[in-house]
This record gives sequence, C-alpha cells and structure tokens, in this order.
Amino acid sequence: MADALALGIVIQSGRVDRVHYALLFATGAAAVGRPVTMFFTMAGCRALNGLTALLPAEDGTLPNDYDADLIAKGIAGFDELWESLEALDARFQACDSGLHASGVTAPEGVEVSGVVGFLADIGQDAQLVWV
Repeated sequence: MADALALGIVIQSGRVDRVHYALLFATGAAAVGRPVTMFFTMAGCRALNGLTALLPAEDGTLPNDYDADLIAKGIAGFDELWESLEALDARFQACDSGLHASGVTAPEGVEVSGVVGFLADIGQDAQLVWV
C-alpha cells in the first residue's frame, strides 16, 4: 500500500486486556500495509518482559488465564501477536523515562527513545492511539 498512513500506538497501561488489544490493533494495521510504531511507556513497559509481567485485566483476570481464554476462543494470544508484529516489521520503541520509572530494561530489538523521537519517527500526519 503506497503512502499508507502511519500508526503510532502509545501503550501506557500494563493491564493484560489493554496491552492485548493494542497488539491486536497494531497487527491489523500492519497486516494491511500501514507502518506501525508501538511506544511503550510507564506500566506499559511491563509488556516488554512478556505476558507474565503484565497486570491483571480490569475484571481481575490474571494474565495467563486471560491469554489462555482468548486462545481457547480462537483469538490470537500475546505471543502470536508479538511475533506477528515482528514478522510484519512493526517498530517497537520504549520510552526512556517510562523504562526508568517502571524499572524495566528494554530487550534486544526494542529501540529506546523519548517522546520527541517517537513523534518525529511516526511523522506529523500519523494517526495516534493511546492505550
């Protein structure tokens, strides 16, 4: 898709249900050819350490149970979505301040940036979603 509108997703929440939907939304956008950049900050940085590092869903469901329930219903789980985003060349960025505040270290393959860098990377015409 030529000149597809870029999508930037800010993941501030560390709750499994919110992170899951951010990954699902990003995968959908990347699958239709949109450039996607995911920017993890504050509690959202927990997602960089995997499913078990996330907080319970808003209804109290634990991350592993939440993910298993989705998979049992035929919905892509955390690992499948993350791997799909990697395969679709989505960009993963972590906020330097958010990492410091949350005590999380960015894993290999995740670019550490700031708000200014993220906004410059996605461009002025990008759509922005906040989770």
